[in-house]
Amino acid sequence: MKELQEALNQIETLEGILPICMYCKKIRNDQNYWQQVEIYISLHSRAEFTHSLCPECLEKYFKRPLEGLRSRRSGCESERSRL
Repeated sequence: MKELQEALNQIETLEGILPICMYCKKIRNDQNYWQQVEIYISLHSRAEFTHSLCPECLEKYFKRPLEGLRSRRSGCESERSRL
């Protein structure tokens, strides 16, 4: 019973409708200011965030730039080997 009470004491619930920008995903707070979703949730709960990239975003946003860097790097290396 003590463990259950401790678990219940740690729960903070966000309830209601959260106005969120459909593009940037910022949330409008009660003072009509827009905050990043991580900041809003951190201020209103005990949640903490860490950041990473999902496979889809890695592919979408970083595949071409990384390929460009690799091809430039290999071009520079082949140029150096000629010298």
